[in-house]
Amino acid sequence: MVLGTRYRQLLRTPGALGFSGAGILARAPMSMEGLAVVFLVHAATGSYAAAGLATGALSLGSAVGAPVLARLSDRRGQAWVLRRAPFWRTGCYALLLLAVHLGAPDPVLPVVAGLAGLGTAQPGALVRARWAHLLADQPSLLHTAFSLESALDELLFIVGPPLVTLVATQGSPTAGLLVPAAGLLTGALLLAAQGGTAPPPAPRERGVHHPRVLTGPLALLAGTYVLLGGVFGSVEVTTVAFAREQGSPGAAGGILAAYAVSSMLAGLAWGALPHTEDASRRFALVGLVFGVLTLGYPLASSTGGLAVLLCLSGFAISPLLVTGLALVDRVAAPGTRTEAMTWTTTGLIVGVSLSGALAGAVIDAAGAHRALLVCSACGLLAGLAAVLGARPLGEAARHPAARAGAAPGAPSVAG
Repeated sequence: MVLGTRYRQLLRTPGALGFSGAGILARAPMSMEGLAVVFLVHAATGSYAAAGLATGALSLGSAVGAPVLARLSDRRGQAWVLRRAPFWRTGCYALLLLAVHLGAPDPVLPVVAGLAGLGTAQPGALVRARWAHLLADQPSLLHTAFSLESALDELLFIVGPPLVTLVATQGSPTAGLLVPAAGLLTGALLLAAQGGTAPPPAPRERGVHHPRVLTGPLALLAGTYVLLGGVFGSVEVTTVAFAREQGSPGAAGGILAAYAVSSMLAGLAWGALPHTEDASRRFALVGLVFGVLTLGYPLASSTGGLAVLLCLSGFAISPLLVTGLALVDRVAAPGTRTEAMTWTTTGLIVGVSLSGALAGAVIDAAGAHRALLVCSACGLLAGLAAVLGARPLGEAARHPAARAGAAPGAPSVAG
């Protein structure tokens, strides 16, 4: 079977099972931390507004800190960051728990949560950078690696939220935060210990001009990912409200899980296919399909209908994200791969945060069905961004001198 053959070939890469497994443990908390903070802060304050403010501060801190830590990872090596940033993040979580148990004023909690966000090292980007380093001369297999990691991300977001909900409600909100904190610290240290698979650091040379990473093609990609995050954030909030309006509030979790499963299955299948054509064309095609499919969201008249419509568009999510990351690897300047990949994740975080707030406002004003228009608008704009950005992205991938931040004549790192 082609599916098994390509993934078996991938996992025979020296060190692959070790660093990919450690990466799963290190980034699993990303699917749990926000919800854990909601349970903790709401239990302490009795206010969902305060809980939302704290999780928003956590996301904002991540959006600020992640690119900085990714740049340090490129310059000083992954181990340098992995042996420092997780201790900062878990230390801030300890401070948050202390503040809650001491009855600190409500404004203190989002400040501490925001400080915790600054310690976001984005293990997913670090793992993908390792794959890109090890498979630099095998772009087709690298595509499979990115598909595998995307499917694992989806799996974590299927398993993580129910797990932390169970721990926080059946145990305690404190335990709900300790579980992801322990996973983060353990996974990060295991990943740091596997230095042989990490890309070598590319320290700055004095007197040499180093242009910014987030320019040109990479800015286009990051902008597209902001819009994709807009879909994810608005869909999550709107699905919960839609299910409640339909009289089936418990259906929201199943709908969102089905949405994630459809993306995961599509990602695994996508990775099993050999892709030799221009990645920018694939990005435009899949983006267009995704954008068109999201236009169906407002047609939902029941929870079952919404589940079907979300799953249809979900089949395009992982292929779109995977192809976007393949383009990141091809257009990133040498020595900036981790930071470049982190900017896409940061774009998703920003999009999720902004669209969740917008969808919530629309729900309060006009109901969940109207908020589905926000989801569709974000999806359509993401598809248009993918189509319009395909040509400059393709040019940058084909011509190294056109890469964001690359010096003229810089060599290709992805093939």
